[in-house]
Amino acid sequence: MPFHRLQRMRPADIATVVSQMSPGEAADLFEQMDEETAARAMAELPDEHQAAVIAAMEPEEAADVLQEMEPDEAADLLGDIKDEQAEQIMQLMEPEAAEEVRTLLAYAEDTAGGLMNSLPVLLRAGDTVADAVVRLRALDDLDHELHTLFVVDDDDRLVGSVTPVQLLVADSNARVMALMREDAEPVTLDTPDDDVARALVRDDLMAVPVIDADRRVRGVVTVND
Repeated sequence: MPFHRLQRMRPADIATVVSQMSPGEAADLFEQMDEETAARAMAELPDEHQAAVIAAMEPEEAADVLQEMEPDEAADLLGDIKDEQAEQIMQLMEPEAAEEVRTLLAYAEDTAGGLMNSLPVLLRAGDTVADAVVRLRALDDLDHELHTLFVVDDDDRLVGSVTPVQLLVADSNARVMALMREDAEPVTLDTPDDDVARALVRDDLMAVPVIDADRRVRGVVTVND
């Protein structure tokens, strides 16, 4: 299949094609793609194939792709390759992206800390709806993570949640705290993944916030996670 046609396909379809290639062939293909397309397609591959492809890529190219992925996905992938190779790749990533991944790798894979996206979209309780909308519009990627927005105080402590629909229909001068629900049930960084899953199913949630000992939000685990 010509490369220019492949690049125009959906990430899931690219992954279907790539999954039939050897790791070396797939690595060559990913190195030719733009980083964003490659990252989205990489995330659609089975875990074992992701690791084999990244391991076969040039470290600089692998770093470019990984820093375009969600930090939790990048951490899971790097956790499946040799420690020396993972460290080499992280040293080539942008410092902020690498730090996010290192933070996640410090948590056990089967805990909320290991599952979470460590870059959640958080709103301030004292912000106006107009402020919140400006914040959302400034995001690079408005995607499936925005089914629930968690609200924090000025110290990043969890105080509630709000949905994007609530923001869309509210008066622009209203405060986020006036719209939010105060019953957001968090999990902690060391909560086992089975308990996280049960919390999502029990309360019919799309996402659950992850807090530290001071109730500061450190990340979010979604149903997709």
